[in-house]
Amino acid sequence: MKKIFISFCRGGDNIIEQVIKTNLNSDFIHSEIITVEQDMENGLRNDRVYDYAENNGKDGKKKWFLEDRLKSKSYVDNINEIFELKIPEGKFYEVYKFIENYYKIHNYDKAMKIYKIGDFGVGNKKFIKGAPDSTTTIMFPFLFRSNKIYGEKLL
Repeated sequence: MKKIFISFCRGGDNIIEQVIKTNLNSDFIHSEIITVEQDMENGLRNDRVYDYAENNGKDGKKKWFLEDRLKSKSYVDNINEIFELKIPEGKFYEVYKFIENYYKIHNYDKAMKIYKIGDFGVGNKKFIKGAPDSTTTIMFPFLFRSNKIYGEKLL
């Protein structure tokens, strides 16, 4: 089974994230798209997570085991808003391949724009400190479009 998620992160681990956070007055300063493969090997579940970003090497993706990813600093230190893309049956690989190709040809830093999570029908006032409207994030236009079409809040 394969799934695709979008994660909105409350980061600030490096100087650039801190500057963005200050200027946006929002805790949500980063978003990422994650694909998960769930395989059964010898009766054991073996989940692999692919985290897509420009700084993850030439193909733009990094492989993690799900358990390790959820223990990483960005997931332990930050409460993330995670959405699963509910993709119509028969369309999964079309969307999956589009994501893979998108990250190969677009520069992560240059392609990001500011969006409001509230445009997805989600108000994050509960999680935001100091943001005037509590729903601002930075993300790829592709993530924004995909989540408007397929998004469903998980947590």
